[in-house]
Amino acid sequence: MKDEEADRVEGIRRHQHAEEVRQQIREKEKERVKATNAFFEEGIKLDQEAKARYVCFLKNDCKKYA
Repeated sequence: MKDEEADRVEGIRRHQHAEEVRQQIREKEKERVKATNAFFEEGIKLDQEAKARYVCFLKNDCKKYA
């Protein structure tokens, strides 16, 4: 009886630990996705700014970027 109870408690502990590890993995993955999105958003922003400067240069109206 004691062995069965000990096995059951150990199984519950292992399950809880596994769930905690899975939760940590999910949180880390969310952080990585946010970082990746921020990286690409910054690249898009820089690209848009460069295009705006180029159009300004072509129009010879670059007061904003002088």
